[in-house]
Amino acid sequence: TWTEVLGEGDLIPAAHAGRQPAGGLVGSESWDVLSSVRLAVLDRNFALRMSSWPEVVSTLTGRLEERIHSLTVALMACGHVGVADRLLLTLRHYANRWGRVTPEGVILRMPGLTHEVLAGQVGAARPSVTTALGELKRRRLVTQLGSAGWLLCPYDDAEASYGSTRPRRIA
Repeated sequence: TWTEVLGEGDLIPAAHAGRQPAGGLVGSESWDVLSSVRLAVLDRNFALRMSSWPEVVSTLTGRLEERIHSLTVALMACGHVGVADRLLLTLRHYANRWGRVTPEGVILRMPGLTHEVLAGQVGAARPSVTTALGELKRRRLVTQLGSAGWLLCPYDDAEASYGSTRPRRIA
């Protein structure tokens, strides 16, 4: 199974819905909504009507590029061996997209982002995610803010206590 967390402004290509995975893999698709959402179907008719407004098309293309980047980060995170590493990369990615910077770090408010949802995102079992979050908390890399949020420490503090969490270039 695969979990993808989408947020405000994200696009899901219409051709994606209901399509089987490539390479002969068998899978099913389900959707869980973590908060209220408003959807719009941007179909072929919409595309034809928008052809007179290149700014709209450019904005939508930019959002698709952001989704590609988001999927790339998810793939990169899955390449890390430790669940704590994958989890920290994933939370930092969410913080970059939806967080609010404060002097203490980045506050990430995502009601519904449970250990189960995170487990699906990082390719781990829920108990392993709970253990990894405990490790990240002990190292003061993340602090849970009640049931609806996280505080992620600044990069400099993370590097000092955990090693570099920034993506590294592979030669």
